[in-house]
Amino acid sequence: DKLQEFDALAEQYRLDLYSNAYLDALISKQLDTLVSREELEELYTTSGENFKLNEELAKFRYITVQKNNKDLSSITERFERFDATDQFELDSLSIQFHSFMLNDSIWVKKSHLLKRLPILNTEENLQLLKKSNFLQLEDSLRVYLIQVKDLLKRNEQSPLEYVTPTLEQIILNKRKLKLIKELEIEIRRDAEQNNEFEIYN
Repeated sequence: DKLQEFDALAEQYRLDLYSNAYLDALISKQLDTLVSREELEELYTTSGENFKLNEELAKFRYITVQKNNKDLSSITERFERFDATDQFELDSLSIQFHSFMLNDSIWVKKSHLLKRLPILNTEENLQLLKKSNFLQLEDSLRVYLIQVKDLLKRNEQSPLEYVTPTLEQIILNKRKLKLIKELEIEIRRDAEQNNEFEIYN
């Protein structure tokens, strides 16, 4: 009896695997994975309260150079002004930098900034981290140029671009669930029309 029970369970498991694989194949073939900007904005607007920040975010750029770098004043000037020519020049000089990040258009966790720039991990220096603030700090070996472009605090609403991957996933999951329901209704209807179903009591 036990062997028969195990065989039945194994057979049911095999059928479930086939069914799920078939359903996944159908869904991946039919699912529209393109998400428009309008859909993202609509979901963001209607459920923005669900996207509060758990931690602070920052938009920033920074350069770390050796204290004795002969181009330090020019680098600093270009870093502060940061027009298109400056960006090109700084990129070409980046081989001289100990570390750097010049893309200040993306939101990054503040903890990531502090991890990259441990010099900021003092009470005094943390107080200097403010929106639109330029910092020039140094230790015994290096100079740190830091420009904070924007800051968001905990519990503020997450910016749209930061939560876009999550929003896309929510939209795709909703589409997938809708498609599964439609497929299940279609399969049931076909089974009823062809008299290929069983009723269990």
